[in-house]
Amino acid sequence: MKEPLCECCHSHVVVRNGFKIRKIRSVNIGTKQSILHVKVRRLKCKTCGADVYEDLHFVTGKQRYTHRLARLVIELLHRMTIKDVAHYLGLSWDTVKDIHKNYLNQRALSFKPT
Repeated sequence: MKEPLCECCHSHVVVRNGFKIRKIRSVNIGTKQSILHVKVRRLKCKTCGADVYEDLHFVTGKQRYTHRLARLVIELLHRMTIKDVAHYLGLSWDTVKDIHKNYLNQRALSFKPT
């Protein structure tokens, strides 16, 4: 396991200060929904005094779904409507729309006109 780092000053002088359990939606396994119950440590930096939760590499920010699920949603949206994808994966329409909107924003930012 990687040694925890302070997100503010990148110091290694941090102490564990409790935790919380996050429920994160992942890709379905067969026809069953997959929900990850992840223990996220709270870290207190002795150098700068920051008190934050550790970063999860498979989730962006405070989103409640994994990067893998977001990629699956985008792949399905090439062939299905938002409503169909939401129904197929057991997600809300708003979640699918949010994933699609984030994808389009990232694509627009990386677009370089020639």
